[in-house]
Amino acid sequence: MWQVSKTGCSFRARVGDNMIEKLEDALLAAFPPVKIDRAMIDEPTANWDVYEDYADLTAFEGKTWRELPAKLLYKHSALLLWAGEAFWRAILPGYLWYLLHERTLFNDLPWQVAGQLTRKDDPEFHPKFDRRTAALSREQRAAIRDVLTLLATVSPLEEAMSSALATWNNSVEGRQ
Repeated sequence: MWQVSKTGCSFRARVGDNMIEKLEDALLAAFPPVKIDRAMIDEPTANWDVYEDYADLTAFEGKTWRELPAKLLYKHSALLLWAGEAFWRAILPGYLWYLLHERTLFNDLPWQVAGQLTRKDDPEFHPKFDRRTAALSREQRAAIRDVLTLLATVSPLEEAMSSALATWNNSVEGRQ
């Protein structure tokens, strides 16, 4: 079970008792629902050659991020790594919502999400990250940053989410 660490006190004080609800509202406002279709899943920027559960991606079709069940996201914990740009942006808020709420269904998903939200030091990875995030609005970037701010206070996620948070602090401020 995850626990908010002692470093989470300042964030909790800033957001108040209903911090999860405020973060939910921010995600809902920033990320309008986009229906996922086969064309989005199979866009050219996707890399399905090595993805073992490609056939199961039909479960995403016809849904928006708001309709993605926790068990589906859990099963596809590494999906963000392989998804194309539009699909990545369409499902990312679902993964963030999952991380705000899920406390029992736990695998590598939090670390996969953190990894995909961290701009790596190696310049080889910059183009992919930059393409994925270029279309995000300032409001979307701020919502991601705010969710990461909370998740960086949750044990045992602090280190991974703090690295991702540093990326998004820079992104919201206009620096990469």
